[in-house]
Amino acid sequence: MKIILTHIKGSQAGSKTEYESPFVRVGRDPRECDLAFNSIQEPGVSRLHAVISFYEGNFYLEDLNSRNGTYLDQEQIEGKVPLKKGCFIQFGVEGPIVQFEYDANFRPKAPSTQPVAKVEDTANTISCPTCEAQCSGDAKFCRRCGSALMSGLSAIVAQADDDPEITMVPMSKQEREAIERKRIIETAIGISAVRSCAVCGANIIGEPKFCAACGASIRPDSSGLAASLKEDSKSLTPQPATSYVSIQNLPPSVEYPDKSVKRSKKDSPTVADLSENLPVNQPLTNVKAVEKPIKIELPHAQRQGPLIPPNPVNQPTENKAIAQNNLSINTPSFSQPLSKGERTFSPGYTLLLSAQALAKEGKSKLAMDECERALDLDPHLPEIYQFMGQLLLAKGESQKAIESFEKAIKLQPSLGEVYADLGQAYLRSGRYEDAAKSAREAIKIDQVNPSAFYTIGLALMEMGDYPHAYEAFSRAIKLKADYAEAYLGAANTQFRTGRADEAIKSCQQAIKINPKYHQAYCLLGQCYRAKKQFVEAQKAFKDAIKIKSDYSVAYNYLALNYRSQGNLDEAEAAGYKAVALDPNLPENHNTMGLLYGERGQYREAIMEYKCALKLRANYAEAYNNIGLCYFKTNELQRAVEHFEKALELEPQFILARVNLALCYFKLSDKANVKKHYHILYELDETRAAKLYQKIKPLLIS
Repeated sequence: MKIILTHIKGSQAGSKTEYESPFVRVGRDPRECDLAFNSIQEPGVSRLHAVISFYEGNFYLEDLNSRNGTYLDQEQIEGKVPLKKGCFIQFGVEGPIVQFEYDANFRPKAPSTQPVAKVEDTANTISCPTCEAQCSGDAKFCRRCGSALMSGLSAIVAQADDDPEITMVPMSKQEREAIERKRIIETAIGISAVRSCAVCGANIIGEPKFCAACGASIRPDSSGLAASLKEDSKSLTPQPATSYVSIQNLPPSVEYPDKSVKRSKKDSPTVADLSENLPVNQPLTNVKAVEKPIKIELPHAQRQGPLIPPNPVNQPTENKAIAQNNLSINTPSFSQPLSKGERTFSPGYTLLLSAQALAKEGKSKLAMDECERALDLDPHLPEIYQFMGQLLLAKGESQKAIESFEKAIKLQPSLGEVYADLGQAYLRSGRYEDAAKSAREAIKIDQVNPSAFYTIGLALMEMGDYPHAYEAFSRAIKLKADYAEAYLGAANTQFRTGRADEAIKSCQQAIKINPKYHQAYCLLGQCYRAKKQFVEAQKAFKDAIKIKSDYSVAYNYLALNYRSQGNLDEAEAAGYKAVALDPNLPENHNTMGLLYGERGQYREAIMEYKCALKLRANYAEAYNNIGLCYFKTNELQRAVEHFEKALELEPQFILARVNLALCYFKLSDKANVKKHYHILYELDETRAAKLYQKIKPLLIS
């Protein structure tokens, strides 16, 4: 059996390497790897990156805990996975690519048994004083037993880490995992851990093979850190008996806030209560106060899709990058003073640091496992519950995140950031009053917390209190001038109150801060579309798609924009793309129903609206649009049923109210026409006046 690797990309592209051994180790270390890449040309390849092995008739690829991961046919692998002939392997995100093949018919030649001629030239050879093996005259250590060949050499060897004459026994998987564990913790805290030689106790700096003081072989478990991280065969978990890990040169500790701060015992607030205690520095201008939630009326016979929130509050994180961006990773502080120049981490803190580092690398599942092990060792650390809540929130498991944050608060009521995180979890669960209340608790502890004001703004916006929501977003921006999400939140409130020009400026400011903010481009397109500037709207939607090619919402609005321009072919193409990207978004099916309705295909339109209702049973727009289809096919009783259902769900749905009045007008039901006309007059006098011109013949008859 022969392994054949054809280099497709990288410094060795165009070449082919063949191996007769049953396994091929890949990495940057030429002493331990069969396929070694240059560390300068291929920096993304780890020292020991991956191994290809043959076992029980099958080939396997295993990632050796590499820093940048191993990819099989563009999919990142974890652990050991089977290999197929012709597949492509990439070492690192932008690393070299090889194509894997093998020759099943190859049989290696029988080894030769002829003796090798004895070396006669003894001038360049020396004998090892320990095992009497013949070694090169330039060798510093014996290749067979590793003994020093001259006195005083051990101090030199410690600095000669790259000497090709120094050979070591290949490390086991457990030893490599110990080194990786040390790297993760050192990366998390930003410094190196103190290590000591297991033989003489001297301090060790860097990664030498031998001790500078005594010449002893340095193995991973001879250091103070690695010895405290005994792994079992399945995981990198310290045992409960692990001692504290000593860390030097850490920055000064940050004490917890005053523990005397107590939570408010006030009952659940009303909408007015939620905003009454906001710090007010400047009066809010150009916004009229509202007593009831505002519903924005859009052109035509429906409200066209969802407004884009600054952060999606009902959807799980879509990919690893977003999950990383949503995590607020903080190194734990210390509640007790320690001796000068030294800080100690308990076993639970050590694992928490490891979990945070894993999360930064996109390994959320492993990070959650580390948190659970940390709780086994230190069940009373609130930071562990807080970080677990952040991981759960990034996965979209809002209820579990709420429970985790509440446990953290129970252990440490003065952690303001946990209240802010809890507010976000409530927000994503649709518990807007609880979200605002938790955020206000965070502000009581930390009055300069911009994320807490941002959470309050989102909660009030969802409850329809747009003026106070705008005020909360403004406070967040004042505390953090580059808060792009807060600018987008302000733009949302401005757009929903009919201030499209101001919303455009806020969106542009968010984009200036974050040029890759696809949601800001999408809302900018909505603002232009509301002003009937369809060309500018089309450009904004396409810019959002350019940044995020699978952004279904942008395709949905692009389809509606094409519809407004009368370009139904382009609208249908964009609509189909939106449904293909996210078939579980009811707005996508609603838009397809509108496009079918434009072509007079009412049966197909009704089917799309019903798909939307299966996904969202309380979707008032879909009921209204089904009613319009029945109205246009003269099935008036069925139209009345659907218009009334829409109004049952949203009593202030003005378009549904107008459509129902017109339906009763066509049925010559004077009493119901007058009833709905008077209700409409209380909601919107302008629309009522337009309706009166149509129903006037029946009212005066």
